[in-house]
Amino acid sequence: MLEEILVENLLIIDRLAVELHAGFNVISGETGVGKSLLLSSVGLLLGAKIEVEVADDREMRVEGRFRLDARDRRALADVLGREPEEDELVVRVVKKGKGPQRCYADGGMISRRELAAIGSRLVDVHGQRDMQKLLDRREHAAVLDLFADTTALADEFAAEVEAWRAARRQLQDRLEAERRLVDRLDLLRFQRDELEAAKLQPDEKEGLEARHRKFQVARRAAEAAGQGAAALEEEGEGVIDRLNLVGKELGRLADRDPELGILSERAYELADGVGELVRELQDAAEERGRLDEDPAALAERLDLLNGLERKYRRDLAGLLVHLDEARAEIERLEAELDGLGALDSRIAAHEARLLKLGAELADRRGKAGKRLARAVEAELAELKMPHARFRVDPGLAPERFEASALQARAFGDPGFELRSNPGSPFAALEDAASGGELSRVLLALKSVLADKHNLPLMIFDEIETGVGPRLGLLLGRKLKALSGHRQVLCITHLPQIAAHADRHLKIDKEVKKGQTRASVAEIRDEDRLAELAVMLGGGDLELARAQARKLLEEAGGATVGVEGAS
Repeated sequence: MLEEILVENLLIIDRLAVELHAGFNVISGETGVGKSLLLSSVGLLLGAKIEVEVADDREMRVEGRFRLDARDRRALADVLGREPEEDELVVRVVKKGKGPQRCYADGGMISRRELAAIGSRLVDVHGQRDMQKLLDRREHAAVLDLFADTTALADEFAAEVEAWRAARRQLQDRLEAERRLVDRLDLLRFQRDELEAAKLQPDEKEGLEARHRKFQVARRAAEAAGQGAAALEEEGEGVIDRLNLVGKELGRLADRDPELGILSERAYELADGVGELVRELQDAAEERGRLDEDPAALAERLDLLNGLERKYRRDLAGLLVHLDEARAEIERLEAELDGLGALDSRIAAHEARLLKLGAELADRRGKAGKRLARAVEAELAELKMPHARFRVDPGLAPERFEASALQARAFGDPGFELRSNPGSPFAALEDAASGGELSRVLLALKSVLADKHNLPLMIFDEIETGVGPRLGLLLGRKLKALSGHRQVLCITHLPQIAAHADRHLKIDKEVKKGQTRASVAEIRDEDRLAELAVMLGGGDLELARAQARKLLEEAGGATVGVEGAS
């Protein structure tokens, strides 16, 4: 419970110290005196951000002292990192001038987010915004789960939904990755097959080029010899005949001129030499044209190797390295591709799990929803809505997985529906309930869930919105009943509610030296009677006091002369 609030230097508040009762606390006061400011101070203790300006020479401070029981200490353990040793927790928020907002809890500095987490385990605030939240169907599932004791199951469902969505995102990424992998694999496999088909050998090209150079030389030599032989063959026979004729003619004159005999022999030798040269050239051309390998195959092989080197922009050694790298990458990518395929089975497993959890949730919510509807209708009857009918839609339990029906915490959209008057159809709360009816539905739900809430403090800001004085006593009784389960703090303008308080606090403001300042004090006996009379209004003060006294009697509180329950 919240035992005490201290506020200093917050707008019109210089210093305000408020002590609260363990039961039902009411704060009243004229409009504009600072009731909402006090509620905002409580909001700061729950992690809200300070939005107001603070004078440079002043320090704004809000402190709250909470009394903890064993359950509260356990609830705070995961926020503070340990279970508080003491049964008291002091929370403080300070801000000086334009400096940062600082938060403290249990003697140590914490962040606003951590402070909000602490507050969420200690305080439940209900204001106009919470009325609007009741109109949001997405909020209904949490209320239903609280009543049905299915919060843990819904959390499990929500975690499974997140896991499914994460797997689906991975699937989308996988499809893109798979496309990239397949494209890469296609390229690598083509390159591997092309290079393997080439049957590359280390240093192969050097040998091929050497043999190719030898072939080129032999070919040119054969061509030269062949061309020489052909030329001599073409003209050789006539040359030999003429040389032989010259030798013969010179030989006839050799007896008379011995020198001519010598020339005759030389002519015959030349004729024999030309013939021998033709034969040798023919032999040389034949020999050099006769090679051990096919020159066309040799050229084709070199063309293949040169083409691969140009294509891959690397030499033969680099091609062999690339082939090894391609084989290794293909093996890795094929394994990765197989791993991506496992996502399909994971998604199917999540969907099967969601179907099972969803069916269990719908069943348990459906059974609890009927009990909740009956309980809310009973509360509404007490709140002067005897003909109202309340209905709970527990959500779907599909036989097969439907992504379109999947919500964060259920299949379908669990929610509440209301029929305010006989003959009218059931409709969503926002369509079926007026402002006053919505206030009563909210209070009915809080009453039904009173023993389900674990939070030690409930705060209501003008719960009477849209409700007239005739229902005020009923609202007061409901709030008083709630205070039997936990501490209740209510800011109200209705005396019918205020009359039920265990502790009644009044906020006043006064102007001194041009400055407006707020103050708060507990009121009892005559002061409380006077405040209730003012809240009742009207010109006849004595009549108002009599009505106030009657309110206190009807509420079960003490009349004047006896100290009110506190």
